[in-house]
Amino acid sequence: IVLHVIQAVKISRLEKKYRAFMDGVKVGNLEDLLLDMKKQMKIIAANNKEIMEQQKRIEEMSLNYLRGCGLVRYNAFQDTGGDFSFSVALIDGKSNGVILTSIFSRDENRIYAKPLIRGQSTYELSKEEMLALKKAKETTEIGSCRNCG
Repeated sequence: IVLHVIQAVKISRLEKKYRAFMDGVKVGNLEDLLLDMKKQMKIIAANNKEIMEQQKRIEEMSLNYLRGCGLVRYNAFQDTGGDFSFSVALIDGKSNGVILTSIFSRDENRIYAKPLIRGQSTYELSKEEMLALKKAKETTEIGSCRNCG
């Protein structure tokens, strides 16, 4: 009789744990639950794979967007009295883009545009333009033009 009581208590505890485990589950038994979970895991894995592929496509596309800018202001001529000249580099994730330079003097203002392909230009770059390009490349790591100045 004692053995029977001990077995009944153990079975009761086990049933309690089973009911707690199966609480809220719409399947009838543990085997059905495990099969349902396996099916759900396959769906989750497929969705995860799709999300990863989509993220990779977005990253590849984002390389073509403006990602970096660098600005250098300077005094091109001693007689102008201020940093009114500037060079600004605007580049994408592949260092393609443009450098715009404005040279200010008392009599005139000239603006030049130099294309960039993979961080190189077919035109010779001034030291200010090279510094603007360097700053732009540094901001591509951050991925924003907040640090343009």
